[in-house]
Amino acid sequence: MGTWGAGPFENDAAMDFIGSLRDADPADRVGILSSSLLLALEQSDYLDADDGAAAVAAAAVIALTRSGSGGKDSGPLVDLQIGSVELPADLLPLARRALGRVVADNSELRDLWSGSGSLDDDFAREIQNVRQALA
Repeated sequence: MGTWGAGPFENDAAMDFIGSLRDADPADRVGILSSSLLLALEQSDYLDADDGAAAVAAAAVIALTRSGSGGKDSGPLVDLQIGSVELPADLLPLARRALGRVVADNSELRDLWSGSGSLDDDFAREIQNVRQALA
């Protein structure tokens, strides 16, 4: 996985996910967000890094849509206009649970970041920022 930062959209898997949202019919975007979060939650063995990164990106999209603010990482989202679609109430707790799965044991993304010194702290901070925006 190509990664250039700890932010939710600063890796290849997240950008691929954003691309799939961009290419989808706007009416299908909520379903794509939900599917990505569910995929992360349904993997009981080892959560693949790409699936984890897509779940983090989905949670961040939901958080940004909910808050109505762009934030420093919102550049890839400008043309998505997801904010015009009402998000179902059950998407917020689903996003929070998916973030918990990404940072739990048996998560490749967590394993890749742990032990990386200050980068590990950056990743934890970014996850916490998304969690707070979802609260």
